[in-house]
Amino acid sequence: MKKTKPLEIELLEFADFANPTWDNKLNLSGIFDEIYVNKIPAIHPRMYAVGIGRGTPGRDYGADILIKDPKGKTLQAVELKLTPGGNGRANFIAEVEDLPLKTTGRYTLHILSNKKVVGKRNLEVKKEN
Repeated sequence: MKKTKPLEIELLEFADFANPTWDNKLNLSGIFDEIYVNKIPAIHPRMYAVGIGRGTPGRDYGADILIKDPKGKTLQAVELKLTPGGNGRANFIAEVEDLPLKTTGRYTLHILSNKKVVGKRNLEVKKEN
């Protein structure tokens, strides 16, 4: 019996747009880690959280995407189901709409599997001068 590997995150990015190709490649457009706003509070209308998970081929992994504000409050949560293919990799794309930005600072995208953080990406929100 094969040992089941824990889910690992190889790639985790914010992008303006993302979609899969017919042969399951990831298309990313406008990768970013900073957002500039004119005023606070603000709403970021749309972005994508995109990544590649690695694990045991054919095994189903449950995962959660959490976006947290600088104080650690969860603003949005999305459930994921990842099933790595024969190469042990699984792509994911999660659309994030109307993200509330109540303060400037470091927002964080967390990927959790079995209640453990397996991926993390920061997003800095800054006020334009």
